[in-house]
Amino acid sequence: MNCRDLTEVVHAYVDGEFGPEERREADDHLQGCAPCRSLVSFETRFLETVRAKARTRKPEAPLTLRASIQRSLEREASPGGSRWRTLGFAGAGLSAAAAVTIVIWNQVPARHQTSSLERAAVDFHRNGLPSDYVGSDAAAYNRWAATRLSFNPRLPRLSLTPIGARVVSVDPQEPALQVNYAEPVSYAEPSRSRSATLVVSYDPNSSLSGEPRRVRDRDVFVNHHRGYSVVSWRDQALVYTLASDMDESAALALLPAR
Repeated sequence: MNCRDLTEVVHAYVDGEFGPEERREADDHLQGCAPCRSLVSFETRFLETVRAKARTRKPEAPLTLRASIQRSLEREASPGGSRWRTLGFAGAGLSAAAAVTIVIWNQVPARHQTSSLERAAVDFHRNGLPSDYVGSDAAAYNRWAATRLSFNPRLPRLSLTPIGARVVSVDPQEPALQVNYAEPVSYAEPSRSRSATLVVSYDPNSSLSGEPRRVRDRDVFVNHHRGYSVVSWRDQALVYTLASDMDESAALALLPAR
């Protein structure tokens, strides 16, 4: 087994999916290869962090969805909230679930229509599929992607650390790059770690959707999909789409200066 072989199967190795013969070959290679030992160590720590987070974190709605519902309830408590009071008391026989549905349908502000790229970025963020490349150096990601894409992704330096990447298919004519980001995890409070997913695509012609914002001398567009924040911006022919379960202000704070 060589370095390329191990890189392609490192997740199976860390997950304990190898048989005795495969395990012995991998262990033999790792004894004499410091870079591969570092890769396995990184993947092992990452897997332990994910498992710890899953054990300690209670399922909850994304922050943006909870904030929207809270704002709706606060508006209903004001004198201008008569429409809900009429519906609520007139329909006193409705179940609590139906009443909550009326609040959400009636009061949560309408969002801009999301693009296929924005929806894909949220799906990638939610699914957490394995990475084809791991590391923490943005320049190394650019070099890795250069051999697999027809464009240089020029990864921005977000205020999170890149932890993995893979080439994805959003447009059948032009593959894109997905990069997962996270902040260093506190083992005492693993549920407090933040994460985001950035999709970099080559798209010189399309217009971006969402609410326009000006952040650090950069024109960006903010949207929401399935309760997740999505921030998009353009750098010449490249489109950057960032999805996260952070609220809008926290997501915008991740962006670097232009």
